[in-house]
Amino acid sequence: MATISLLVKVKGTPEEIFEQLTTADGIEKWLTKASYSSDEDSGELRLRLWGDTDFIVRESTPVSRVVWHCVSQDNRWFGTDIIFRLRPESDRTVVLFDHDGWPEISDFFRDCATSWAYFLLSLQSLIEKGVGTPEDMSTYDKATDT
Repeated sequence: MATISLLVKVKGTPEEIFEQLTTADGIEKWLTKASYSSDEDSGELRLRLWGDTDFIVRESTPVSRVVWHCVSQDNRWFGTDIIFRLRPESDRTVVLFDHDGWPEISDFFRDCATSWAYFLLSLQSLIEKGVGTPEDMSTYDKATDT
């Protein structure tokens, strides 16, 4: 199995970052359109990354760890885990990111690694400057948005 592993240091607290990883409003500010089917701590999370992708929140440990598990069977991410670990370090928080469970290293794997790096820098910008660079949601069909 292959894993995309990245690290970004953010001038912000674990609490600030955790909120952006665990609420639909937060996720939409740095990543993409997001919604929860029920409880944000354990419900199903739907992300509009290159179409709809469904996850279950496998773990949500306050201010330290979040794990999303892909349950969209028609998606190449099916069965993979997206893991965020937060570690305080003086005036910053280290965000350790892993997208784990890939069956192989492929061009799609490499493309996703580049995209995740972009979105982690978007999260950093959101915390440090107040503005992230999420996926362009203006292209979505407004009739399907709720």
